[in-house]
Amino acid sequence: MATLTDSSQGSVDFSLGLPAGGELTPETDGSLTVSREITGPKPVVQVLGTIAAPWAVDANGAALPTSY
Repeated sequence: MATLTDSSQGSVDFSLGLPAGGELTPETDGSLTVSREITGPKPVVQVLGTIAAPWAVDANGAALPTSY
């Protein structure tokens, strides 16, 4: 969660500690899927988790546009 207290702030950076080979895949609903490929005789993509679609509201509770 982040709170912007100054109107000049236009973005927030989040640091992610993805495992080796970890990738973020954007989904159509704005969320992200965290996955990695496991190699071997039958390579598979292992889904490690998801990050919900971003959302934001202003001080009056009105929705604001957001994206990753």
